[in-house]
Amino acid sequence: MRFFEQQDEARARTRQLLLLFALAVALLVLAMNVALALTWRLVTPGFSSYPAYFFTVNTVMTLAFVLGGWWLETSSLHGGGEKLARRVGAREAWPTSRQEEQKLCNIASELAIAASMPVPQVMVLDRVASINAFAAGWDEDDAVIAVTRGALDSLNRDELLGLVAHALSHIREGDTRLNMRLAGMVFGL
Repeated sequence: MRFFEQQDEARARTRQLLLLFALAVALLVLAMNVALALTWRLVTPGFSSYPAYFFTVNTVMTLAFVLGGWWLETSSLHGGGEKLARRVGAREAWPTSRQEEQKLCNIASELAIAASMPVPQVMVLDRVASINAFAAGWDEDDAVIAVTRGALDSLNRDELLGLVAHALSHIREGDTRLNMRLAGMVFGL
C-alpha cells in the first residue's frame, strides 16, 4: 500500500529536518566562536593565547541562547493552537451571524464526529484572500483549524469539506504537535 510508504517517507524527512536543525546549531556555534575569536584578537593588544575556557564559554552561551529562545517560544505557544492562530491574525468563527462560517463549523463538527475526535476550535483568517487552511495545537484537545476568507468565499461545500478534512488529518496524525515544536526550534535559531 502506497500510504504506508508515504508515511515512512514523511518520518524520514522529519528525521532529516531534525538533523539539519542540529547541523544549523553546530554551524551557529562555530560561527560565533570564529567571530568572537577574531574579535578577541583585534581588541586584545599583544595577543598570545585565548583565556582558559574561551571556546567552552562561547559554546555554552550560544547554546543557552538557542535553547532559551526555543524554550521561550514553546512556552509562549503553551496556550495551544488558538494562541498560534491568533498570532497570525485568525479570529473565532461566528456561526450564528455568518452563513459561510456556519457551514464551516458544521463541516468541522461532522468530520470530527466521523473521526471520533473532539471538535476543534474553528477560526477564520479574514485578511487572506487565497484558498488555504491550517491546523495547530499540541493535541486533539487544544486543536484549532483556521480557514482563510478566500477558501470560505471561493469553495463549495464539498471542496471546503476536503480542505477541512485535510486539516483534521494533521491533528489526528500528530503533525500539529511536531509543527508546534518545530516553531519553537526555529525561533531558537
